[in-house]
Amino acid sequence: MFDYSQIDPRTFEVLALCYLKSKYPDYEWVLTPPGNDGNKDIYCKYKVLNQDFEYWAEAKFTKSMNTHTLLKGQLDPTLISALLYPKHVSICFISNSHMTETYQYRLRDFKIKTNIGIELILKEEFECWLLNNSEILDEYGIKAVTIEKQEDISDCRVLAATITDIFNINQYKIETHLVEKSVYYLYIILVSAIDVSNVQLKINGFISQNRSKLFDNPDDFIINRGKNIYKFEIIPQEPAKLDVKFWLVKNDEVLASYIISGLTIISNKDVSLSYMKQEKYLAEISQWVIESNEHNFLIPVLGAGSTGKTRLMQYLYTELNINNNVLMFSFSGNEYLDIKVLIQILLFLNIGNIFEYDKEALLLQLDSLSNEEQRIYYTQLINGHFNSPGICINYLMHKIKLHNFPLIYPVCTQIRQIVILDDIHKISNVILNVFKSFVTQFLNISNNQALIIACRENYKEFSVNIDDLRKEWIKPYLLEGLTKEDKLNTLNYYFDFDGDIDFNRATDDLIVFGNILKKSLDQNENNMIDPITKETNIVHSFEVPQIVNSFIYKEQLQQFTEYYEIIECVYYVNFGIDYKELTQYFNYKKVDLLLERKVFKRVGKKIAPFHDFYVKAYFEDNKLSDNTINIIKKCVVNLIQMIKNIYFFHY
Repeated sequence: MFDYSQIDPRTFEVLALCYLKSKYPDYEWVLTPPGNDGNKDIYCKYKVLNQDFEYWAEAKFTKSMNTHTLLKGQLDPTLISALLYPKHVSICFISNSHMTETYQYRLRDFKIKTNIGIELILKEEFECWLLNNSEILDEYGIKAVTIEKQEDISDCRVLAATITDIFNINQYKIETHLVEKSVYYLYIILVSAIDVSNVQLKINGFISQNRSKLFDNPDDFIINRGKNIYKFEIIPQEPAKLDVKFWLVKNDEVLASYIISGLTIISNKDVSLSYMKQEKYLAEISQWVIESNEHNFLIPVLGAGSTGKTRLMQYLYTELNINNNVLMFSFSGNEYLDIKVLIQILLFLNIGNIFEYDKEALLLQLDSLSNEEQRIYYTQLINGHFNSPGICINYLMHKIKLHNFPLIYPVCTQIRQIVILDDIHKISNVILNVFKSFVTQFLNISNNQALIIACRENYKEFSVNIDDLRKEWIKPYLLEGLTKEDKLNTLNYYFDFDGDIDFNRATDDLIVFGNILKKSLDQNENNMIDPITKETNIVHSFEVPQIVNSFIYKEQLQQFTEYYEIIECVYYVNFGIDYKELTQYFNYKKVDLLLERKVFKRVGKKIAPFHDFYVKAYFEDNKLSDNTINIIKKCVVNLIQMIKNIYFFHY
């Protein structure tokens, strides 16, 4: 413990400068003037491969000899300044105080997602340096009140650790109930007195994997002298209640170990469906993201309801988030919520993932921007996110009427930023023009960014304003539901079923098929059934399904409200209307579209409902209109006349 009574914040900045000069003597360190220092007290400039880099140090001082922890508001401004800075930056926090474990985990993710380097010189390491430099103590009148026992030179200690769910962004509380075979993140805070290379992570009850260039490699990572924060991917193997112990090992020698107590690993109750097209698209999109250059690009995933778009979006998030900075959103049709989503997308792609920062800290740092229009625009977005989304969207709607108003600015992103956006067809009309203008601009710049959208309609109706974009910037995919091969592969996996089934068309729907599968699994688990009866029951359940979720079909039909007159006519007749007859009353292009989208199907020359479930779902909410009755009457009259003509022709 030290007596800092003779030290003030400015003197501590000078001490921090002395520390950096002693640790990095080959660099030219500059102490910034007091006051408006751009949230850096010390900096140096250097070049790597002809690129300009800067290293910032922010000194945080407390006079108190009692234990003190740095507050989020003391640290965030420096991070925000680094996000807004146009050059590559690394940051060092130097303090005679502590930092919360949660903030240290957050800094690890900040470094991963921005490629902005982070170094921590906190109380323990800084005061150890003071003890080893008595001339500094004498020069600045710092007294060691008590001297704690120094750790052995070979000491390596784990200070804290947590296990988190991959979808709980910025939530670092330990997950106590984990699902087997699912991916989780392990964070470790460690302090070491020496540098150690070729370290391995060993952990009981889990396997660790190395899929990311941004995370730490569990089979070979480096422990640097001082404080380190590590992040690994881990997967629990089987149901159990256990205390999780991990070891950091080099050449079979244990350097450090740690126990996380009281975890429960539960069985994964979700059924896995074979869906070859979805798996193919997942692999193709992931590879395309890896191989693409820095030009922005758009990946639309199209398909009717329950064809697996949302599931593919979730898989893509899991796969892409390990090597990229990914955020996932969805539109809901609620105007207020959709405006908030749009504002968050614009903020993320212009500044970064800033949603954990304080509003005032963000607004304060905007003063560093030299472009006044850009500063006003960002201010509107930040105010819209925190307080007034309605005012913000009115501002944007007014501005896009002016030609060349930028909704996205060039940014320096070393780690690719990706927005995954589900249910784009639900976008509120009030923001549609703003969103379309944004996407058009997005596809004309090189920010190392990608936009992946899931949509039921033609994506151009919701996202693209112009048709002359280069095709390599847009890569659409179409999901059409489960194929017969997919279904048989799934049944063979769960039941060793190698027979054949004439699947009901409703089972193309992932939800319907999944519900029937779960019911079949429950029945076979609870009853001792002979193999022949078991196979018969499986065949019957998928050929004549009893599980009907009419909501799914209603939701699918809602996207075709402008075609309800045609749909009502075909669904009421049910047994089919001749194509030529139908196109006398309705535009053939509309009929063809409903055939393509599997609302109708062809039966010979007739147009019929794609499935009875659609008919049931439609007439649960809609009554037969007078117009449909009149058309059907005309069809019946024409049919009678046709029968008479056939009769007189033959007789």
